[in-house]
Amino acid sequence: MRVVAKKWNEEYGNSTIVHIDTVCPDPKCQAIVEMELNQKRDKLIALQHKTAERSKNAKRERKTKMIS
Repeated sequence: MRVVAKKWNEEYGNSTIVHIDTVCPDPKCQAIVEMELNQKRDKLIALQHKTAERSKNAKRERKTKMIS
């Protein structure tokens, strides 16, 4: 079971964004959660890099075709 550690609201345009930070009461549990979150973050960053590289290569290929 996770416990709410911090909760706050943020106004963005016409919307209200509610942020909630939760933690595990057990330090071992929290360490596992943090490890999983880090893995997800790393996977997302790698995916973003691959997408940017693919986009860059596609743009380069379009330019090459236009010149030919």
